[in-house]
Order: sequence, then structure tokens, then C-alpha cells
Amino acid sequence: MLRPNDLGLRSFEKCRKDREIHKQLKGLVDYRMKNVIVFLLVFFAAPVWCFADIKLDKDGNYVEFTYATMSDGVKIAVAVGYPKGFDPQDQIQKWPAILEMSGYPQASRPVYRGDRYGERYITVSASLRGTGASGGAFAAFSERNIKDGYEIIENWIVKQAWSNGKVGIHGHSWSGITGFLIATSNPPHLGAVVVSGVIDDGYRGTVRIGGILNTGFTFNWMNRFYLPTGVWGSDQAAARIRGLSESEALQIKQSRPPRNIAQEDLWQLLQLTEDKPPWPKSPRHYAAGIRAPIFILHAYQDQQVGGSGVWLFDHVPDNIPKRLLISNGHHNTPTTFRPQRRAWFDFWLRGERRAALLNIDDPDTRVQVVFEVQRGQKKNEPLLSSDFPLSETIWKHYYLTSNGLLSTTPSMRQGDSGAEGDTYEVGVGIADDKLDGVDYQLAFDEPTAICGPITLTLWASSTTVDTDLFAIVSDVDPDGRVQHLQRGMLRASHRALDEELSQWVDAQGEKVLIRPHHPHVDPQPLYPRKPYRLDIEIFPVGHVFREGHKLLLSISQPPLNDPVPISRGQMRTFQYESNQPPGIVTIHRGADYPSSILLPVLPSLPPISDNPPAAGDLMGIYVQPNNSDE
Repeated sequence: MLRPNDLGLRSFEKCRKDREIHKQLKGLVDYRMKNVIVFLLVFFAAPVWCFADIKLDKDGNYVEFTYATMSDGVKIAVAVGYPKGFDPQDQIQKWPAILEMSGYPQASRPVYRGDRYGERYITVSASLRGTGASGGAFAAFSERNIKDGYEIIENWIVKQAWSNGKVGIHGHSWSGITGFLIATSNPPHLGAVVVSGVIDDGYRGTVRIGGILNTGFTFNWMNRFYLPTGVWGSDQAAARIRGLSESEALQIKQSRPPRNIAQEDLWQLLQLTEDKPPWPKSPRHYAAGIRAPIFILHAYQDQQVGGSGVWLFDHVPDNIPKRLLISNGHHNTPTTFRPQRRAWFDFWLRGERRAALLNIDDPDTRVQVVFEVQRGQKKNEPLLSSDFPLSETIWKHYYLTSNGLLSTTPSMRQGDSGAEGDTYEVGVGIADDKLDGVDYQLAFDEPTAICGPITLTLWASSTTVDTDLFAIVSDVDPDGRVQHLQRGMLRASHRALDEELSQWVDAQGEKVLIRPHHPHVDPQPLYPRKPYRLDIEIFPVGHVFREGHKLLLSISQPPLNDPVPISRGQMRTFQYESNQPPGIVTIHRGADYPSSILLPVLPSLPPISDNPPAAGDLMGIYVQPNNSDE
């Protein structure tokens, strides 16, 4: 570790002596030498710049490890990364800053990579309370975390000698959700926000989709709150990165209050089945507080936070600059749009336009949809629109028919107006590849693009008192390869619809339901063999069905392993605990029970390559092996 004097900076001892001189001069005031003394006071009263905590790391970057003290006295650990153009002895040049905050180990490490910010910003990485080298009580998401972020911006960053008073928030995944929540507190000096990998509704989008418990990624993620090395190993990482001694690291741990496991998220979410207090608030509940220009990026097939994050854009007020970029892909796909992310900061914090977002302040192009993102980060030009769902969307109903097809008109064949329909069996302990179900196909006359939410309205009955329904939309190529695009699900006893909170559009004079909102309180049983209307939300998706491809709608009980969100290593990350009684489910159709799917069809094709991507080349989209592949 370099000493302060090795950097040509003032040492702590020199700083101390300067302050002593300053105090002595203040005591020398004599009215007979007023002008002389005033001059000296002005000269020596200038801020004393002590950069004793700033040092060079092994790569030659200036870094700083320090603490920001919160209003309740808790010290939050911050790691500051200085760009290569930063001169610690320059008292004139001021810099904008970018804050990122989470409980991950990397929050203890300064960020100064030029590929992210172009060496044009000072970065502040902050560790949440109870993580890394921070004191206080840990909570993954809390009102106190929001307040901490506000105070770091307003009481610490903008008061640093290098600050020009302009601050941005950047984040992805945990830091993206945290950053979004901090932005809802509207810090006066916050000038821009870029977040991705977020959720809009923790109940509906991730933990209990359609009322069905997802025991996969979320709970595995929370299990790492209890590692002996700290939350996600952050305590150990902070000690190593900061060079803390064992006694210093122990002192930080001992300063934290004891954890109350019964009040923490993992235990609470395992116990709660309904969306009512004490179920925690979701980001959408805070979104109205956003005032800074915000850029949200999301991938439809996100295998960690799910597909609902795109809706945060809809919850952010329309009277502020906001932008949405969506594409196919896995959880980290949004982070590959680095030029666009950097351009947002450059415009709002530095007043500079970049080629990546030339139309950055044009409300008519504030939504960007990139189709067919391929492995190797091969990307097409975006489709530009003014809103989400896209204003040019043509909402089309396709009805489930008796011949296993989707049609623009309901089937009127004999028996379709009665209680008959297509049936499948619900069982217990059945392997995913052995599940029973029903399929419906739609063949397109020409290449067709869809983009937006999908609503599946089923009239269904069961031979028992409750059942879970799982619907998946897929692309089937001419060789029979199935690519899973998006899915939705619903526990039938949670079928009650809140029409006011549901989202509707006017389509050719018809009020159309595009996003059903179920309260998920007060479940009601099914009367066996009685048909019920079930409105199932299928998360937004954008996809082009190439020539000869078909849309496949499959309905069954939920699989243990969801085939849509998969990791880059082909691991299934959403796992469902259905546990419904065995029985027979009937999907009704016809004039009396017009089961249908509402598709968001685009009037023309978006920017895509002339050559269709091969099966398996699309980011985040799993290809189900056909018999010839096995």
C-alpha cells in the first residue's frame, strides 16, 4: 500500500499542521491590521484538501475506501473509483458521480472500468447495511435502504470536494432494484438512472406467479444471506479488499444488531400465501415517486427475476423522461447494451449526445425493442415506439377449437357449446416430460411479429376443488423444433379479477383485457365440473415467427422445472410447488365458453436479418429436443 506522500499529496500530519495554523490566525484578529488579517484568513480558510485515504491500486487507478455516516449514526461502507483523468491535486475540475448499491461482495470494490462509463465519472459503490464493511441491520430491500441511498447522495457525494453536484444511479439485478427504489425518494441532485434486471411485482412476477409458489432461484438466492462469511460472502470480501485486520472485521460485525430471522424475507415469504400485509411492498408501489430521467432495460426470459420487470416502465410517471429497452435474453443480456447505458448518463449528466441514443429526448422513440438477439451479442437495430405496450399493436383474439388449432372465430362444431372440451389429467409426482396436457397451434400465412403481453382467457373445469394451470407459448419450426418463448400460470382458486387494477386497451372499439390483475386474497374453491372463467397473464414477449413457423400454445399442470427461464448453463431456475389434488381438467370452448388467447401482433416486421437465426442461437430461448435429437 502506498503512503500519502508517495503520491505527492499532503500527509495527515501536514493536514493537522495546516489546521493548527488556521486556528492560530483566527485568534490574531486585530482591528489595526484588519485588512491584512482578512486577506490571510481568506487565503487559509479555503478548504484543506486531505487525500490521505486516496491511493493507487495495483493497476494504477486511484481508489478510496471510506464510510458515509447516516442520520441514525450507522456507517455505510463506500468504495470510490476515480477515472484515469482524475488528479487528486486538482482543486478546480469537478466530476459527476454514479452510485451503485447492493449487498453483493462486489459492492466493496471500486468501479472504474472505462467500458462502462468511459472514464468520465467518479463511481461510488456502497454496501447495504449489514453487508460488506457496513454496520447496521441487514434487509435485502427496506425503507431504510432507500433512505440510506438518499443520504449517501445528498449528505455525502455532493459534499465531496470533487463533486459537481450531478449524480447518477446505476444498477443491475440487486443493485438495479435497490437503485430504482432509491430513485423513488427523489434526491434533489439525482440527474439520471439506468437500471436493469428488475421486478415490478414480487408476488406476481417472481415468488408466487399466479398464486403458485416458485421455490427456485429466489429462495436459493436468499439462502446465501446466511453464509458464515456474511451475506453472499460480502463480509469476507470486504475484509480482503479493504485490508481489514481480524479485529477490525470483528468490530464491524459486533456493531450490528442481532438478526431476527422470523422477520426476514426468506421466512416471511415461505409462510405467506396471499398478497396482503405483511407481504412486502414491490417496486411498482414506489414508482410514482420517480422524478429523475430513467432508463430501464429488461430481457423477456430473465431466469432470475422473471419477465414482469418490463412493466416498471408503465408505472413510472409519464411526465418525466423515461426510456425502455427490451429484448429476448437471459438475466445478464441487458448489461450488454453498454453504449446505450453510457449514452443515457452522458446526455443527462454531461449534456452530450452519443450515437447510441441520438434521439434520446424524443418521446416518440422512448421505447426500443430489439428482436432476435443472438449468442455472441449479435444485435439488430431496434424497433422504435412511443409507449409500452407498443402503440401500433394490433390486438387479435384467437379461439381454441376442437381440432387443436387457434382460429379467429370460435368453433361451433357439435358439442362445443356444451360442457365438453379438451381434457388432460393432473397427477402427483409426474416427471416433467411425462405431464399430460392439451396443445393448440396457429399457422401464419407470412412471417409475423408479436410484441407485448399475452392474455389467455380459459373456460375450465376440474373434477376436484382446485387446480393449477400452466400455459406456455412456443415457436415450432418446420423441422418440429420447439423454442419456448414465454409462459403464464394461475391457481384456479385465485381467479378473482380486480378490474380496476387490471390493464385494458381499446381495440377496434372493444375494451380488451391485456394484463389481468388478481388480488390473490381470499381464495375460493371450484365446484367440480362447473366451468369457470380464468384470465391468465402471460408475461410480455417479442418474437418474429419466420416463414413456415407456427405458434404453439400448450396447457398443463405446472412442471417442476419451468422450461422458459434458463441460465446460460441450461439450468432451470424457476421451480414450482403445485401440490394440487389429482383430477381431470377440461378446457371448454365454443360459443358459450369462448376460450381464447389475445396476441399483440405488429402491423409489419421489425428490423431483423434476412437469414433466420438457427434454433438455439437466440439468447435466453430454450430449444426443446425433438425425437430425432434424443
